Amino acid sequence: MVFEKEIEKIKKNIYISKGISKFPGKTGAYREYITYFGIKYGENVVREALIKMYNSVKKDVPDIKGLTAAYIIRESKLQKRGA
Repeated sequence: MVFEKEIEKIKKNIYISKGISKFPGKTGAYREYITYFGIKYGENVVREALIKMYNSVKKDVPDIKGLTAAYIIRESKLQKRGA
């Protein structure tokens, strides 16, 4: 369960790309971080959260881990309400 396509897409957003570059271990560690959430919340939740994050981040990201977790958790709650 690797989110290669999604990671490549979100890296096109300059602000997210800068945030990932500050992440210890860079893209490889970020991929593992996202994979953990994929196991916990499901692939669809993570994919939707990453797409929404890509579309809405318009300023520098000081904490990419926290931002990613917030989007994934919020998407999980939204999908549970909709189901």
